[in-house]
Amino acid sequence: MIEKQLSWDNNIKNEIWINIIKNKIYLQEKLLKRYIVDNIVLTTNDIDITNIDIIEANRARTYFSNLFYKDFRRREDNDINKYLNYSYSIIASNLTRELHKYSLIIEIGIHHINNTNSFNLTYDLPQKAKKDKRYYNKFKKDLTKNGYGLFQKSVYLKYLRNIRYYKLEINKIKKIIDPDIGDIKILPLTINQFNNIENITNNTNTYNIKNEEILHF
Repeated sequence: MIEKQLSWDNNIKNEIWINIIKNKIYLQEKLLKRYIVDNIVLTTNDIDITNIDIIEANRARTYFSNLFYKDFRRREDNDINKYLNYSYSIIASNLTRELHKYSLIIEIGIHHINNTNSFNLTYDLPQKAKKDKRYYNKFKKDLTKNGYGLFQKSVYLKYLRNIRYYKLEINKIKKIIDPDIGDIKILPLTINQFNNIENITNNTNTYNIKNEEILHF
């Protein structure tokens, strides 16, 4: 893998970088349309390697000013940017761990070439690949087919008749997951344990299980 990374030429790097930025702008537009502005358009058809930095900056300015407030800037010293920077640091940390898993040299980037930055490749890859999205969507569908329901974001549950079914359920999950993608944990709870969960939000949509089943997350 290291040899392949070192053999990347500028044409390959430019193609990858253009796709990354186009996907980034697409996701920005998608988020704004879903939550903020229905008719906004952030075009990417005119992007090439000669103008990519200017267009990325212009689209980012439009994105953040609609998301937060007019004339918002990422370099400002305010609470929003502090929260964003903290979130980015968590994402970067997880991404760096994944890059190390595939024996990639994170100091060697696709676009970032800062000699003082030890995480050039990490900050080149802020987007989820389409392959990962397809896998995630398929995994959710497989969970639903196997009788799981969404309890809260990224947490699913299933009711089992008794503890004897627990190991059988684990084997079912192992058949539908890719061990190299994601981080999946399973926790069995009794009915009493589940009903003792403290709800500290104002959401009134709570579960109350009364029969003798095992809850499986």
